[in-house]
Amino acid sequence: MKLLTQAQHVNKIENAVHLLHIPMGIAVFAQKERSQFRNKALAKVRLFEQIQSIN
Repeated sequence: MKLLTQAQHVNKIENAVHLLHIPMGIAVFAQKERSQFRNKALAKVRLFEQIQSIN
């Protein structure tokens, strides 16, 4: 029964965000948060960090 209650809080795929930086060919994925807005912000930060690490 405990597993069923925990499964209800799993992030839905609709809240996940994929970002692609086409010129550099970098893709990031975020689904940590339950909010798509927060996932988008997290993905932007990850993308920016990856671009900065390359430069």
